[in-house]
Amino acid sequence: MAGVEMKVELRGIEATLRHGPSGAVLRTVPPVDNGGDGSSFSPTDLLGASLASCALATMALVAGKEGLTFGNASATVTKHMVGPPRRVGELTLE
Repeated sequence: MAGVEMKVELRGIEATLRHGPSGAVLRTVPPVDNGGDGSSFSPTDLLGASLASCALATMALVAGKEGLTFGNASATVTKHMVGPPRRVGELTLE
């Protein structure tokens, strides 16, 4: 199975993430409580967002394979940090 190449460039505390196959770009910045300005997703925010995205996409794909109508859906993720050391302690998906 072929890998998916992604590139990350860091300038100061802002990272630019590039998805090789599509060219899509995301930006991350640390949150205010960790020395950043909170102007975008933090790397750990993307962890929570990817959990929700994966869960919804998986449900839609399975529904399609089973011939079921899935329709539109939404999810809310709440991230709770713990520490020290600072780390994700819990992700709650609704």
